[in-house]
Amino acid sequence: MEIKGVQELIEQNPTDELLEKEGELLKEFERVLEHEELIWFQKSREKWVAHGERNTKFFHMSTIIRRRRNRVEALKKDDNHWVTDANELEELAVNYFKRLYSLEDVETEPIRLSGRGFVRLTSQDYEILNKTFSAEEVEKAVRAMGSFKAPGLDGFQPVFYQRC
Repeated sequence: MEIKGVQELIEQNPTDELLEKEGELLKEFERVLEHEELIWFQKSREKWVAHGERNTKFFHMSTIIRRRRNRVEALKKDDNHWVTDANELEELAVNYFKRLYSLEDVETEPIRLSGRGFVRLTSQDYEILNKTFSAEEVEKAVRAMGSFKAPGLDGFQPVFYQRC
């Protein structure tokens, strides 16, 4: 609510102090949201650790919910007709993937790219591209990543590197 008050004051009379205060409040708000996200993430993991691997009602409900969410009930054919019959669904899916991985819709003649359409890099461009990066730049990039985004090749999420 304090952010809203500062923003209303900025609309009436924008000053450097108010803009600075708004920036501080927004940073604090981001930190609070990040902490809340982390708490909910930890609570979900805590429940899974406590109940997920055991043969419990929680485990069975989780499995049932996942199956329902992943189940394909209907697909739309090319003629905008919905298919719900299991055999027709199977046939539609098989035909789709056969066509997807066939050479049916692929151009056999490769497209030639014109050589004059590409801009030549200057020596300054080469210098910028080959410039060594600093530890600070790497840290800034890692901190800018979403904490719980997809893990990298090593299996670690960005939060691991951000905290360690």
